[in-house]
Amino acid sequence: MADPRTRAASPGANDYDIHPSPRLRGVTAVPLPTMSPVKPITPGSAAASADRHLRRRYTGRVGGTFNQFEKRHERTMIARSVDIEDVDSPPLRRFHDKVHPHQQMFVRVFLCIVLGFLTSGMYYLMHHYTIVINEWRVKKAMELYSKSFVAFWGWLVGIGLAAGLITAALCIYEPSAGGSGMPEVISYLNGLERPRFISFRTLVLKLIGMTLITSSGIYSGYDGPLIHTCAILGIVLIRNLKKIPFFAKAYYGLRRSKWSKETLSLLRIKRSQELQVFATLGAACGVATAFQAPLAGVTFALEEAVSFYDPSLILKTLFSCAISLMATSIWYLGQKQNGNSYSIYLVNAHCDLNLNILDFVSWAIIGVVGGVLGHLYNLLVAKISKLRAKYIQPSIVRRIVEVIVVVVISMTATALLIQVPTEDDGSTCTSFDRSLKHLIKVPSDNPCVYECSDLSGIAADSQLLHKRAADESDDDEDESPYDKCVQWIDGHLCMDARIRDMVLTDAADRYLAASAFCAKKSPSTTYSLLLETSQEVHDLVGASITAYKSALYPKGLYFDGDFNKTAASSKSALHKRAADKPLTEPRCYHQMASLFMNQPENILNNLFTRGYYYLFEWRALLIFGFAYLILSLFTHNISAPTDLVIPGLIVGASFGRLYALGVNVLRSKWELGLADPGATALLGTAAFWSGTSRLVVTIIVIALQATNEQTYLNGVTMVVLIATAIGNALGESQYHLEIEEMHMAFLPHTAPPALTKSTVADRILEDEGSLAPENLASIPLEPGFTVQEAIYLLRSTQFSGFPVVHATKHTLYGLLLRDQLLDLINREIEQLTGKSMAATLERNRKSVGWFKRIFGRRKARPSVGLSTLADHQARFDESIAELDHLMGALTPAVLQLRLDLAVQEVMNRSPRVVYPETSAAKAYAMFRGLGVRHLMVVDFDNVAVGILTRSDFHKLVEDAHHGHAGGHGHGHGHGQGHEHDAHVAAEGGHPALGGHGAPPPPMSQIPLAQAEATVPAAGRH
Repeated sequence: MADPRTRAASPGANDYDIHPSPRLRGVTAVPLPTMSPVKPITPGSAAASADRHLRRRYTGRVGGTFNQFEKRHERTMIARSVDIEDVDSPPLRRFHDKVHPHQQMFVRVFLCIVLGFLTSGMYYLMHHYTIVINEWRVKKAMELYSKSFVAFWGWLVGIGLAAGLITAALCIYEPSAGGSGMPEVISYLNGLERPRFISFRTLVLKLIGMTLITSSGIYSGYDGPLIHTCAILGIVLIRNLKKIPFFAKAYYGLRRSKWSKETLSLLRIKRSQELQVFATLGAACGVATAFQAPLAGVTFALEEAVSFYDPSLILKTLFSCAISLMATSIWYLGQKQNGNSYSIYLVNAHCDLNLNILDFVSWAIIGVVGGVLGHLYNLLVAKISKLRAKYIQPSIVRRIVEVIVVVVISMTATALLIQVPTEDDGSTCTSFDRSLKHLIKVPSDNPCVYECSDLSGIAADSQLLHKRAADESDDDEDESPYDKCVQWIDGHLCMDARIRDMVLTDAADRYLAASAFCAKKSPSTTYSLLLETSQEVHDLVGASITAYKSALYPKGLYFDGDFNKTAASSKSALHKRAADKPLTEPRCYHQMASLFMNQPENILNNLFTRGYYYLFEWRALLIFGFAYLILSLFTHNISAPTDLVIPGLIVGASFGRLYALGVNVLRSKWELGLADPGATALLGTAAFWSGTSRLVVTIIVIALQATNEQTYLNGVTMVVLIATAIGNALGESQYHLEIEEMHMAFLPHTAPPALTKSTVADRILEDEGSLAPENLASIPLEPGFTVQEAIYLLRSTQFSGFPVVHATKHTLYGLLLRDQLLDLINREIEQLTGKSMAATLERNRKSVGWFKRIFGRRKARPSVGLSTLADHQARFDESIAELDHLMGALTPAVLQLRLDLAVQEVMNRSPRVVYPETSAAKAYAMFRGLGVRHLMVVDFDNVAVGILTRSDFHKLVEDAHHGHAGGHGHGHGHGQGHEHDAHVAAEGGHPALGGHGAPPPPMSQIPLAQAEATVPAAGRH
């Protein structure tokens, strides 16, 4: 007896009646209720006859469509969304019957704990070996510096080239390992499909690369790549969950061995939902570990990373970040046990200085300058990245040469600039007591200066003096001159605690000696309790060194014994004095070497140092700031995992400290208290970072948690808000500009204002010329939809979903994903032939080990900069070849198998719907807020007339961004096309680009041989 599935529609039969199949006993063989809308993508529809190909239906539109085909083709390929919407169907309900929510919650909690430990462990390994390699590099450089400049320069260049070329080779082999990875993470969490950037191979190679780059002295940071790798780590956990039977059963309701073809598509979507969540958690843990600030990880996830808000995400993120912070103590063997040790940029002094209106005005200026400079910095980054993508990235040779040139220039600049003299005698070594010049630059009317007539009757008992100094009396009449002086010092001078103790002790001694001094002077003679000359400061530091030894000096400085040969004078008096009496005299330190030869973390610690106002002179800060700015700009986006977060922080801190020195010149002239350059460096960092990234709450939290500095909370908040407001008014943030330059179809949270004035019909579908079901590549729910027709449909289009409609009335029944259609074809082949699609194609892959799966050979890929068509087209051609091979390998009996009943069973019966008269802004909000991949458009008779995808909405965003009045201009902006445009081109019969009239399928939808996979085997783990 013939299989009912192979029955073709007879000439007298009603082609639109659905007959039940014996295989699907429980399925009602009547048309489903009308459901939802669709949007025109391409005129392609499966014919009822098994030998009829998809025909062009809009011949009148061929010419216009073909003219725009190339651009539309490119736009479509870069606007692929991730499937995270549940397929509402009977299989989904059967799946939920097997799942226990409490077991799922247990698995999620366990995975959060594992993620926290793994992210902190990965940070520990990277950070530890970065320090080890850099210390070895600098120690050797110190030895060579005293012998020969050429040897010193050669060592720096050699180490830089070794690290740079190894990293370049890794990034040429796997381009997704280059760059910061932040634009890709943000876009993926926005719903954009970026499979290459979330593979385990990328994680391993990027971790190696950023360790080498950061420790080699190249001007880059590790924060962005670290966040990227942590996000991948969260994805890898979810991808491999199915391999552990216990967790697979607890989470998915059944073990992997019992998964059926029916459940594959559902599980892929469920896994995509969890991938989004755990990628967010991983990125948050990356921020928490990079800055040792768990709350910053939470705010980053909410401010930048997450696009689809879920209130439970706050708790999940906070739990994961807290675990990562706790795990940090374990990895560091208990060294991090309290708040101070967790602060990566811990300030050395907490000074509660009195503020006035000038301080707030000064902060406002910092905020304005930070916002403007941050925007200009973003424009430079985008411009350089665009030029690099155009002229350098297409060529492997040029990319290697670029790395060599950048390394040689950077290391040469470092070798030369550390020899720039910072002293008047031509020395590069500065006496440490010079950093405390602010102790003698005080207003002349300070309450520590008295006339002898005011100091009569001073008690000579030192114990009574110290007791009175410790009292905190609110009655000014009970306060001695010494008490008033101490209060003024604490409110106007910021000092390290050890220096403060020495200053107060000296003031007490002076106070006790006042009677003897004034006894020999006239009553009008002035007497100061503070230091008055540079020699007195020098003697005070010498006494402090005797008491505290090397603990007095800020960490991260290079002293006279480290770089003891200068370009001008290596035998200066300063060097000789420091060498002769290193413990009784203040040591000299190298300002330029302490900035240029340090790790980025130590550089920021030096710049944030409080209480040493003149630790770095204006010349050193100016040279270092501009050098770091220029070199980091040209280093970013070379073939290496580079980042601009840390360089931006360093540049902001350098100019913030420089700004304070300039302000203090005016304050000295105006007889006002001086500003602490260390605090202003923190404000400068916050302002510049806000001007580039616009992460308001995250920056404020990091400024507090990473430095443990709370005394300038008002100042940090003020500059961040001002810089962010100005930056937003001028343009996009740094990462979003990079997203634009990389041509990724990112959808912002808010719809462009122009969409509020138009509807779906006249704003979004106007390019089609009309709203008509003929514009759609749809699946007719009729017996004539067979395996052959399905293969024709897949071969002729590359779209991720197809509306399921009535064969003649075009009423919408549901939506079928491309993955589901592939699964159905595979299932029908197996049921009839006993062989899978892979076996039919004779493409069974041999089992390979984990090392080969991760590092095995793979085809050359385009660079990471801008999306290109070549690789996408190659994959599409391969998919077409497989389908052609499959068509020839299947027997006529298999090709005539009916799929309509199976489609009816597994399709999404309640797709998201809008009407032609729906507000375009409302359609955008629905698509963006719900994470929809396909938004159907139906008329009031439920006839499918269109389907909206990410590329449609992205085109509108780009048109609005670039100021197109009608919003339909072509060729402006990037990624601004329609998936349905390419559909029309394919249906129009123009076999452009290899003879296949449609763009290639996304990586998550290609696998024919392995239907379970969501990414190709080469990029999957």
